[in-house]
Amino acid sequence: MALSLPELAPSAERRKPLPIAILTILCCMVAVWCIFSAELIGSKPQYFPMILSGVLLGFISLFEIRVGLAVLLLAIGLSPELEFMGISNFRYEDMIFPILLLVWITQQTLTRQGFAETNLKMPLLAIIFLSLLSTLNNKIYGQLDLQTSVLRFGKSVEYYFIFLIVLNSLRGIRDIRVFGILMIICSALVGLYGLVQYSTQAGGPSYRVSGPPGETANILGGYYVFHMCLATGLLTRVRAGARLLLFSYLALMAIPFVQTLSRTSYVALFCAFAIIWGLSRSRAISGIMLIIATVVLLSPAHVGERVLSVFGIFGGDEPTSWEARVRGWQLLLGYALHAPLLGQGVGHSPLGAVDNEYVLQINELGILGLIAFLMLVTRCLKTSYRLQKEEGQDDVVSGLALGYFGGCAALLVHSIGATTFTTIRTTEPFFFATGLIYVYWNHVNQRKNALDPQVAALPGRPAALAAPRAAPLIGRLATPPRGAESP
Repeated sequence: MALSLPELAPSAERRKPLPIAILTILCCMVAVWCIFSAELIGSKPQYFPMILSGVLLGFISLFEIRVGLAVLLLAIGLSPELEFMGISNFRYEDMIFPILLLVWITQQTLTRQGFAETNLKMPLLAIIFLSLLSTLNNKIYGQLDLQTSVLRFGKSVEYYFIFLIVLNSLRGIRDIRVFGILMIICSALVGLYGLVQYSTQAGGPSYRVSGPPGETANILGGYYVFHMCLATGLLTRVRAGARLLLFSYLALMAIPFVQTLSRTSYVALFCAFAIIWGLSRSRAISGIMLIIATVVLLSPAHVGERVLSVFGIFGGDEPTSWEARVRGWQLLLGYALHAPLLGQGVGHSPLGAVDNEYVLQINELGILGLIAFLMLVTRCLKTSYRLQKEEGQDDVVSGLALGYFGGCAALLVHSIGATTFTTIRTTEPFFFATGLIYVYWNHVNQRKNALDPQVAALPGRPAALAAPRAAPLIGRLATPPRGAESP
């Protein structure tokens, strides 16, 4: 009679993860390769720490992709723009993102999981299709710098993949809470950076806090506005214990925000506060406005004059900078009349020469592109609006949904004076937060479908039940197929 060997436990069949020693050896090998091939890759020795940390992050992401997403958030806020391998606006997240994308695609392939449900699929595909069609058409029949166009289009696709990676890698309320709070923490570091910058480099009345090298004060103001809206949404929903921390955060952010001297950001934040107050009726909004007003009163006189100049725009006393912007918009809209449907192609207009997202969309992608863009943002607004009204939900997640709704509306206002949904430092946090909102949306749909399968999902068609979060890539590769017998 044959003796049957007992089955090994699943934990015994799995190989142990790679030790830190192996990671260190691999990084050292990369360091040696970088040193001896500096001329080949066109890099400088001061970039080696960035290269090595990117490689190390890639190995860590094999075990846990959420670590890579956390570092990506920090890089989005603090990374300066560098010249690297012929690219003038290279940023640290440009090294992190390809690694995360490769890990995520490999996980999706090995686990054979479907994509999480989202109602943004159609507008995103429409924007990509129109971008390709307009760019190819203007490259063949017009004058368009292909290199600039490819870089701009690639960056837009990166935004959309950030949304997809967040949406398909995070699961459950706990992940939303952690990364929502992490967005606040990372923005607080950016606020501290601006505060130090102002205290050490403040000069005359024309000085403006602009953030890390390569950034402009107007875009930095949009970054501050969006994250301050997230924190304000949290403030209206969380309990008293966390409110003190959020008030402290907003007081910290108010100082560098005011010193950006960005009129567009001032108006956007005021509109967002009005919207959040209208939905929550929270008296905390009055406290936040009082904090910002106090910062303005304690600042140098030119800051108050800058704030008051906003009313001059509505009263007909327009500053010279606003008049110059309007003339530039009129000129670009005149160019757009030559191609009203498809536009002049991605990368036709330098971002600094436009300073208006809507004019940029019409000029580069035409009326069809503007419609697709507005459809995308409208669906984001509808989804977050419905989610923030959900009853019986986690306070933090509900507050994030409310803050996201106000922040999205604020960015739409900010887009009147900046290319807010195209520039890196404002667009990447927006799509990261959008991924968190749609993870929450799928969680709500899963709960409703579990209670009553006949209940329609919010919004649009019913969403499939969320699949469990994918196992780390190394764990997948090290786990033998099911049914495999042990030797």
